[in-house]
Amino acid sequence: MYTMILARDTGMRNRRELYQMRIENLDWKNRTIFVPDSKTPDGRRVVPMSDQSTSCFAVAWGKKREG
Repeated sequence: MYTMILARDTGMRNRRELYQMRIENLDWKNRTIFVPDSKTPDGRRVVPMSDQSTSCFAVAWGKKREG
């Protein structure tokens, strides 16, 4: 369920971006996600986190900060 919410809220691609995301790429303070690898060179970008996305990450990963 989280995957669907995150894909919709962030616009990230499933296999290449969302499924390979690492917690180190989340900037909790600025509420952004860094996408280091994408299908195209322009795909490397910073994506804002919505309130709902932030909640999903918090529930899924809790206090974990790497991995």
